[in-house]
Amino acid sequence: MTNIISDKVGIINPKKKKKLALVLGGGAAMAIAHIGVLQVLEENKIPIDAIIGTSMGAAIGGIYASGNLKKFTKDLLILSKSKLKSFLFSTRFMRININSIKLFSSLIKRYADNIKIEDLSISFTAIAVDLKTGDEVFLNKGSLDKAILASISIPGIFKPIKYNNMLLVDGGVIDPLPFEYGMKIAKKVIAVNVSSIRVPENKNSHMLNVITNSIEIMTNRMIKLARDLSLHNPENKKMLFIQIDTDQRKLFDIYNISKLIEIGRKATEKEIKNINKLLKN
Repeated sequence: MTNIISDKVGIINPKKKKKLALVLGGGAAMAIAHIGVLQVLEENKIPIDAIIGTSMGAAIGGIYASGNLKKFTKDLLILSKSKLKSFLFSTRFMRININSIKLFSSLIKRYADNIKIEDLSISFTAIAVDLKTGDEVFLNKGSLDKAILASISIPGIFKPIKYNNMLLVDGGVIDPLPFEYGMKIAKKVIAVNVSSIRVPENKNSHMLNVITNSIEIMTNRMIKLARDLSLHNPENKKMLFIQIDTDQRKLFDIYNISKLIEIGRKATEKEIKNINKLLKN
């Protein structure tokens, strides 16, 4: 049974490209800022034809494509106000208990279960990596919840997803902001980065802190390198980067969800003129 399929990027027909793709990068709790981005784009009637997401960017993007983002956001805000439940997601608790992982997985399934990606009104792709081959996997067909759960499976924190002879983990391992794939499937791209552009300060050497800080450093370097290389590409004029200021935020703490959403809103509002310019050119 094949529910998740990896398409070959190179065979996409340019004539069948989408008009505008929105690329949402990973960043754990910081990726909640993507909700604010999507709210502003919707309010300004920006026509999104495709969404490509890595890790939590895939979760937010997939749930938006399913039409359930408003309900999901409402649940997150309730969760954020609950001291007990928000503690379950905090780095302090995750270092000793796996219940936080199960809680988040059940939240994803609530809004993505029994939905096929090909039935979505917006083209959607979640990025993952096959540990068996090291290949980047483009999850654009089949079960939406399985695609999201594969894309958010951070090594060392979430268990890899076994599926269709693949062992899938977080796409951020090799592609934290998949704008190159966006350019393959769409004529124009808006890429949103929620990862901090500064190296995180590590105040202690606990294993989870080491893992999360290592992820942030790795992500920073990969995105910076890819972005710098893209500046020399003539296709760059068809792509807009939006950097969300998530400095001083922690990867797994969700105490200020409303603030994260507002940060995403403000960053996108500042870019609306540039977005409209991108669409006109």
